[in-house]
Amino acid sequence: MIIRVDKCSTFGIKETITKSVQYLPKLLINNNLIPTVKIGEAFQYLGRYFDFNMSNDNHKTELTTPVNELMTDINSKPLHPRNKLLLYSRYVLSKISWHFTIATLSKTWLIENIDPVVNQYIRKWLEIPTSGTLSTVFLTRNKFGQSIYPPSVKFIQCQRESFKAFQRKSFKTFSKSINQRTVEIY
Repeated sequence: MIIRVDKCSTFGIKETITKSVQYLPKLLINNNLIPTVKIGEAFQYLGRYFDFNMSNDNHKTELTTPVNELMTDINSKPLHPRNKLLLYSRYVLSKISWHFTIATLSKTWLIENIDPVVNQYIRKWLEIPTSGTLSTVFLTRNKFGQSIYPPSVKFIQCQRESFKAFQRKSFKTFSKSINQRTVEIY
């Protein structure tokens, strides 16, 4: 097997007398030093960021920045408000749903940081004053709403889907182990 050193990085945590600390390990492959993750920085593995504090700061910045940019970009287009809402629901939510699935964010953080940005633009597009409520906009079409989900609702959907997938996987391995045991008994 060929391991490419330029695509690798090392991340080290060691235990001192009373606590764990991050350090810079030195690993060599074919006399080439594998680059280390600097102290306090994060590395990305399969889309998920890992750092020493196990915080989600990188995911949070990767959520807030694109949402702001995409919403201002949609707002600047000379489109009908219905088309702007369609772009939001089909494009923006799909762009950020990956982070909702892999990052351990709190719903409170989303409601405080991402929802207000989206709500601001939806109010502008539909000409709803700040004293007006958006609850009717977020209703489904059969209840005379626009069938638009705020990011916090999409977050809950993504969390449920990933949990269901985990349950299906664990159930399959459980049933497989049961089937193997029954074969062994006979």
